[in-house]
Amino acid sequence: ILASAAPPGATKLTHPAVRAAFKTAVLGLQYGCGAEALGARLGNEALGRKLVGDHRRVFSEYWRWSEDQVDRVLLGGELCTPFGWCIRCGNSKEGLNARSAANWPIQSAGADILRIACTALVEHGIEVAAPIHDAVLIVARADEVDGVAETAERLMREASEVVIGVPCNVDRSPIPPGSRYRDERGESFYRKVLTILATL
Repeated sequence: ILASAAPPGATKLTHPAVRAAFKTAVLGLQYGCGAEALGARLGNEALGRKLVGDHRRVFSEYWRWSEDQVDRVLLGGELCTPFGWCIRCGNSKEGLNARSAANWPIQSAGADILRIACTALVEHGIEVAAPIHDAVLIVARADEVDGVAETAERLMREASEVVIGVPCNVDRSPIPPGSRYRDERGESFYRKVLTILATL
Protein backbone atom coordinates (compact mmCIF):
# COMPACT_ATOMS: atom_id res chain seq x y z
CA ILE A 1 0.00 0.00 0.00
CA LEU A 2 2.84 2.40 0.92
CA ALA A 3 4.47 1.62 -2.45
CA SER A 4 1.13 2.24 -4.27
CA ALA A 5 1.08 -1.35 -5.53
CA ALA A 6 -2.23 -2.06 -3.78
CA PRO A 7 -5.14 0.18 -2.77
CA PRO A 8 -5.80 1.29 0.84
CA GLY A 9 -7.51 -1.50 2.77
CA ALA A 10 -5.97 -4.28 0.66
CA THR A 11 -5.31 -7.56 2.48
CA LYS A 12 -3.61 -10.85 1.67
CA LEU A 13 -7.06 -12.21 0.81
CA THR A 14 -7.97 -9.40 -1.62
CA HIS A 15 -4.52 -9.06 -3.25
CA PRO A 16 -2.65 -12.37 -2.69
CA ALA A 17 -0.19 -12.03 -5.60
CA VAL A 18 0.86 -8.49 -4.65
CA ARG A 19 1.17 -9.49 -1.01
CA ALA A 20 3.33 -12.52 -1.89
CA ALA A 21 5.65 -10.41 -4.04
CA PHE A 22 6.03 -7.73 -1.40
CA LYS A 23 6.48 -10.25 1.42
CA THR A 24 9.41 -11.64 -0.58
CA ALA A 25 10.69 -8.10 -1.06
CA VAL A 26 10.44 -7.10 2.60
CA LEU A 27 12.03 -10.30 3.87
CA GLY A 28 14.78 -10.00 1.28
CA LEU A 29 15.50 -6.40 2.28
CA GLN A 30 15.63 -7.24 5.97
CA TYR A 31 18.10 -10.04 5.26
CA GLY A 32 20.48 -7.95 3.15
CA CYS A 33 19.09 -8.29 -0.37
CA GLY A 34 20.18 -5.32 -2.52
CA ALA A 35 18.24 -3.37 -5.13
CA GLU A 36 19.54 -5.43 -8.06
CA ALA A 37 18.70 -8.80 -6.49
CA LEU A 38 15.33 -7.50 -5.34
CA GLY A 39 14.57 -6.19 -8.83
CA ALA A 40 15.42 -9.61 -10.25
CA ARG A 41 13.03 -11.30 -7.78
CA LEU A 42 10.24 -8.90 -8.70
CA GLY A 43 11.05 -8.94 -12.43
CA ASN A 44 11.52 -5.16 -12.44
CA GLU A 45 14.90 -3.61 -11.59
CA ALA A 46 13.54 -0.04 -11.38
CA LEU A 47 10.87 -1.20 -8.91
CA GLY A 48 13.57 -2.94 -6.89
CA ARG A 49 15.57 0.28 -6.60
CA LYS A 50 12.45 2.27 -5.71
CA LEU A 51 11.40 -0.20 -3.02
CA VAL A 52 14.83 -0.19 -1.38
CA GLY A 53 14.78 3.61 -1.21
CA ASP A 54 11.16 3.74 -0.02
CA HIS A 55 11.72 1.04 2.62
CA ARG A 56 14.81 2.77 4.01
CA ARG A 57 12.93 6.09 4.14
CA VAL A 58 9.64 4.84 5.62
CA PHE A 59 11.25 2.40 8.06
CA SER A 60 14.37 4.42 8.93
CA GLU A 61 14.16 3.48 12.62
CA TYR A 62 14.29 -0.23 11.71
CA TRP A 63 17.34 0.38 9.50
CA ARG A 64 19.19 2.26 12.25
CA TRP A 65 18.46 -0.60 14.67
CA SER A 66 19.53 -3.28 12.14
CA GLU A 67 22.77 -1.50 11.27
CA ASP A 68 23.54 -1.06 14.98
CA GLN A 69 23.08 -4.82 15.52
CA VAL A 70 25.39 -5.66 12.63
CA ASP A 71 28.05 -3.18 13.77
CA ARG A 72 27.94 -4.50 17.34
CA VAL A 73 28.58 -8.12 16.43
CA LEU A 74 31.09 -7.44 13.64
CA LEU A 75 33.11 -5.22 15.99
CA GLY A 76 33.56 -8.09 18.42
CA GLY A 77 30.43 -7.83 20.52
CA GLU A 78 27.61 -10.33 20.73
CA LEU A 79 23.90 -10.44 20.07
CA CYS A 80 21.64 -12.31 22.50
CA THR A 81 17.96 -13.13 22.60
CA PRO A 82 16.04 -12.45 25.84
CA PHE A 83 16.36 -16.18 26.55
CA GLY A 84 20.14 -16.33 26.34
CA TRP A 85 20.87 -17.60 22.83
CA CYS A 86 23.93 -15.59 21.74
CA ILE A 87 26.09 -15.23 18.68
CA ARG A 88 29.59 -13.76 18.35
CA CYS A 89 31.65 -13.02 15.28
CA GLY A 90 34.08 -15.83 16.11
CA ASN A 91 31.45 -18.54 16.72
CA SER A 92 32.28 -20.38 13.49
CA LYS A 93 35.34 -21.14 11.37
CA GLU A 94 33.82 -19.16 8.50
CA GLY A 95 33.21 -16.09 10.67
CA LEU A 96 30.09 -13.97 10.35
CA ASN A 97 29.26 -11.62 7.50
CA ALA A 98 27.01 -8.55 7.60
CA ARG A 99 24.11 -10.35 5.93
CA SER A 100 24.15 -13.17 8.48
CA ALA A 101 24.44 -10.66 11.32
CA ALA A 102 21.42 -8.71 10.00
CA ASN A 103 19.41 -11.91 9.61
CA TRP A 104 20.24 -13.34 13.04
CA PRO A 105 18.15 -11.14 15.42
CA ILE A 106 14.94 -11.78 13.49
CA GLN A 107 15.53 -15.51 13.00
CA SER A 108 16.64 -16.06 16.59
CA ALA A 109 13.61 -14.21 17.98
CA GLY A 110 11.41 -16.38 15.76
CA ALA A 111 13.14 -19.49 17.09
CA ASP A 112 12.57 -18.37 20.69
CA ILE A 113 8.88 -17.73 19.93
CA LEU A 114 8.46 -21.14 18.31
CA ARG A 115 10.26 -22.96 21.14
CA ILE A 116 8.10 -21.27 23.79
CA ALA A 117 4.93 -21.87 21.75
CA CYS A 118 5.68 -25.58 21.26
CA THR A 119 6.37 -25.99 24.99
CA ALA A 120 3.10 -24.25 25.90
CA LEU A 121 1.12 -26.29 23.36
CA VAL A 122 2.42 -29.58 24.77
CA GLU A 123 1.82 -28.42 28.34
CA HIS A 124 -1.81 -27.67 27.40
CA GLY A 125 -2.25 -31.19 26.00
CA ILE A 126 -2.21 -30.16 22.34
CA GLU A 127 -0.54 -32.69 20.05
CA VAL A 128 2.21 -31.01 18.02
CA ALA A 129 2.90 -33.08 14.91
CA ALA A 130 5.72 -30.82 13.69
CA PRO A 131 7.11 -27.30 13.80
CA ILE A 132 7.15 -25.86 10.27
CA HIS A 133 9.52 -22.85 10.05
CA ASP A 134 7.39 -20.21 11.83
CA ALA A 135 4.29 -22.37 12.36
CA VAL A 136 3.18 -25.57 14.03
CA LEU A 137 1.18 -28.48 12.67
CA ILE A 138 -1.18 -29.66 15.39
CA VAL A 139 -3.51 -32.64 15.53
CA ALA A 140 -7.03 -32.63 16.99
CA ARG A 141 -10.24 -34.61 16.71
CA ALA A 142 -12.59 -33.17 14.08
CA ASP A 143 -15.22 -32.33 16.69
CA GLU A 144 -12.64 -30.51 18.86
CA VAL A 145 -10.52 -28.82 16.23
CA ASP A 146 -12.00 -25.31 16.49
CA GLY A 147 -11.48 -25.08 20.25
CA VAL A 148 -8.00 -26.60 20.06
CA ALA A 149 -7.04 -24.22 17.23
CA GLU A 150 -8.27 -21.20 19.21
CA THR A 151 -6.18 -22.27 22.20
CA ALA A 152 -3.16 -22.83 19.96
CA GLU A 153 -3.54 -19.38 18.40
CA ARG A 154 -3.76 -17.77 21.85
CA LEU A 155 -0.66 -19.62 23.05
CA MET A 156 1.32 -18.60 19.97
CA ARG A 157 0.33 -14.94 20.40
CA GLU A 158 1.34 -15.13 24.07
CA ALA A 159 4.69 -16.69 23.14
CA SER A 160 5.44 -13.84 20.74
CA GLU A 161 4.50 -11.28 23.37
CA VAL A 162 6.86 -12.91 25.89
CA VAL A 163 9.76 -12.67 23.41
CA ILE A 164 9.23 -9.36 21.59
CA GLY A 165 6.80 -7.50 23.83
CA VAL A 166 3.82 -7.47 21.44
CA PRO A 167 1.62 -10.29 20.18
CA CYS A 168 2.12 -11.34 16.55
CA ASN A 169 -0.79 -12.08 14.25
CA VAL A 170 -1.51 -15.79 13.94
CA ASP A 171 -3.15 -17.44 10.92
CA ARG A 172 -5.01 -20.73 10.85
CA SER A 173 -4.99 -23.14 7.88
CA PRO A 174 -7.18 -26.16 8.68
CA ILE A 175 -6.40 -29.45 6.97
CA PRO A 176 -9.53 -31.56 6.42
CA PRO A 177 -9.59 -35.20 7.61
CA GLY A 178 -8.04 -37.52 5.03
CA SER A 179 -5.94 -34.72 3.56
CA ARG A 180 -2.35 -33.70 4.26
CA TYR A 181 -0.39 -30.52 4.86
CA ARG A 182 0.50 -28.86 1.55
CA ASP A 183 2.62 -25.84 0.74
CA GLU A 184 2.87 -24.87 -2.91
CA ARG A 185 6.45 -23.68 -2.32
CA GLY A 186 7.45 -27.26 -1.51
CA GLU A 187 5.39 -29.15 -4.07
CA SER A 188 8.21 -29.67 -6.59
CA PHE A 189 10.51 -30.99 -3.84
CA TYR A 190 7.72 -33.22 -2.50
CA ARG A 191 7.16 -34.71 -5.99
CA LYS A 192 10.92 -35.30 -6.32
CA VAL A 193 10.99 -37.17 -2.99
CA LEU A 194 8.04 -39.33 -4.06
CA THR A 195 9.81 -40.15 -7.35
CA ILE A 196 12.99 -41.18 -5.49
CA LEU A 197 10.98 -43.28 -3.03
CA ALA A 198 9.19 -45.02 -5.91
CA THR A 199 12.53 -46.02 -7.47
CA LEU A 200 13.71 -47.47 -4.15
